[in-house]
Amino acid sequence: METASLTKAGLSEGEARVYTTLLRAGLSKAGKLSKESGLNRTSTYDALNRLIEKGLVSWVVEAKVKYYQA
Repeated sequence: METASLTKAGLSEGEARVYTTLLRAGLSKAGKLSKESGLNRTSTYDALNRLIEKGLVSWVVEAKVKYYQA
């Protein structure tokens, strides 16, 4: 999925980059998403929180570590 399609659907550029990275990577920690999407950690967390509010992303805790999933 391309980020351009997602931005046309109403996501910000950062949200689109994080979401497409999450779709490719599957269950991931925020640090991995930050590194693979090319965004700094703060921007990644902000985008993840907005995606959670929109219902596109959820998270689980395994062994006291938070993982995000599309």
